[in-house]
Amino acid sequence: MPGAFGRLKARAGERWRAVRRRYGWLDHVVEAYTHYQGRHGDQLAAAITYFSFLALFPLILLGVSVTGYVLASSPDLQKELLDHVAAQAPGSFGKTLNSAIGTAIRQRTAVGVVGLVGLALTGLGWIDNLRTALDTLWRNDDRQQPFLRRKLADALILIGLGLGLVITVGITAVGTALGHRLLVWTGLDGVTGAGTAIAVLALLLAIGGNMLIYGWVLIRIPYAQVSRRTAFRTSLLAAIGFEILKLIGTYYIARIGTSPAYSAIGPLVGVLVFINLVSRYSLFCAAWAVTAPDAERVPEPLETPVAGPPVPPSRTGYSPAAVATGLVTAGATLGAAAFAALQARRSRARGHRQPQR
Repeated sequence: MPGAFGRLKARAGERWRAVRRRYGWLDHVVEAYTHYQGRHGDQLAAAITYFSFLALFPLILLGVSVTGYVLASSPDLQKELLDHVAAQAPGSFGKTLNSAIGTAIRQRTAVGVVGLVGLALTGLGWIDNLRTALDTLWRNDDRQQPFLRRKLADALILIGLGLGLVITVGITAVGTALGHRLLVWTGLDGVTGAGTAIAVLALLLAIGGNMLIYGWVLIRIPYAQVSRRTAFRTSLLAAIGFEILKLIGTYYIARIGTSPAYSAIGPLVGVLVFINLVSRYSLFCAAWAVTAPDAERVPEPLETPVAGPPVPPSRTGYSPAAVATGLVTAGATLGAAAFAALQARRSRARGHRQPQR
């Protein structure tokens, strides 16, 4: 029996190796996962999850502060919100919510300062753990930086990522709204499949924005250089996977919200699991780039230039300037298209209002 089991295991192993030799993409995935596990990817993802979850609370405080400023400057909106809360949550719970909203409006400055300071501290910790995880995967374990220089670099990365996320979300929102407007102006909003086309447009814009962010995070932060093809594939793989995880998370939150038993802690657990899955998948994509045939570790630039062979033009990384330029260019293009469409609509409206002779 042991001999038969050994022969069966040997045949299965040989069949698996043959399949890996036949399908190069499968062999790459297995090699990337092996590298991810060998460099303690799950533990690194857990550290990123911890600081990401901590950063949610100051982020919520900052959002409450911004909402307080908006409500303080708009009494009508404030009254409408309070009336809606009273209608949806009558009784003592509604009064508690109204009191909390009033406190947030009155103490919006203090709440904003606490949220901003807390977000800065937890955000720097998140960036530091992200950099450490990527350095570990890229075998940059010996890279050292002075403390102040490291923290300044982390702060710039945090600000850049925040601006990049805001711009990509704005591009997605503007592009989706513009597509809907075009359907209305052309009278195609009632056509079957028009809504699906808008949803696909929003998805493509989101994937494009995520590719820019992921390309910078997974390739540029660890000072790695790969071919344009590998950089593009890595960013696309990460962006598509992130959108799939977002859809799963949205479905989970919608389902858990209908259950009274889990509505209290279900969303919180769901957010924690979502962050961990995103962290693991992002680090796996980094491992996928590390195990690419053309990947190589690039040491951090030194203070004193060192003579050496120039970097081949076929190898590149995502620079912050390139990311910013791409995002601004995309936003300007969408803005110009929206302005042109609005001007055309106004011209047609003036033509209709012109009296007939």
